[in-house]
Amino acid sequence: MTAANHTHHDAAARLWSLGDYEAIARLLEPVAEAAIDAGDPRPGERVLDVGAGTGNAALLAAERGADVVAVEPTPRLRELGERRAAAGGVSMAWTSGTAERLPLPDGAFDATVSVLAAMFSPDPPMAARELVRVTRPGGRIVLASWTREGLSGQLSACVSRHVAAPPGMVDPHDWGDPERLRGWFGPRIASLRSQTHQVTWRFDDVDRAVGTLERDAAAFVAARAAIGDDRWPTVRAELGDVLRGAGRARDGAFAVDWTYLLATARLPGSRPAA
Repeated sequence: MTAANHTHHDAAARLWSLGDYEAIARLLEPVAEAAIDAGDPRPGERVLDVGAGTGNAALLAAERGADVVAVEPTPRLRELGERRAAAGGVSMAWTSGTAERLPLPDGAFDATVSVLAAMFSPDPPMAARELVRVTRPGGRIVLASWTREGLSGQLSACVSRHVAAPPGMVDPHDWGDPERLRGWFGPRIASLRSQTHQVTWRFDDVDRAVGTLERDAAAFVAARAAIGDDRWPTVRAELGDVLRGAGRARDGAFAVDWTYLLATARLPGSRPAA
């Protein structure tokens, strides 16, 4: 691993250690379920979960009988994932790595899945190459990514008005654009099927929704630290306005939808003969 890759690996681990990832992961479970349904892992198939977090998608694949490897750069999240798997009596392997540097052999997996994780790669073309490299001929790659037009993109645009993105950072919402994905994968894939979906978060009110972001969601925790406590109340109010405009009352609570792109790429070729 080069010095640059070490730097990104360490930065990713630091970022996703912020906040309360377990709380956010619970809210994201429906996205993992949709991704695993799209990947349709069968018993005995090899499945890779890239940026596995605490194992939402990896556990679902393993429960379907797949042989699962989970890649996650953050030691704390790997530990939490291993505990979840052990508590559920689920067997899987965990290792450290990032989407653009996967420590795994060529063509090892029938299905490669990344739920709201590969989208944060600083080098999307390299990440796309790696996802293809570790997937067997005829295999599939499933990606769930926030869209720029959806709530994630709107909230990020709000924050970006107050703090500059790190130098060289690529907008992660590019992964929510099917044409961007086609460009990055190019002729390495035989087909790409994509569709937008929504996951709904429910809170008592808008203030609780903003509180969850600033307290639990790593990117917003980092943004608050960068912006500073003196300016954060202004940003907090703007985030509340965005959420209020996107949300609605439902069953006595405040509900807001997050839009994501679910994309399934098929690789050319077929499974090698046994």
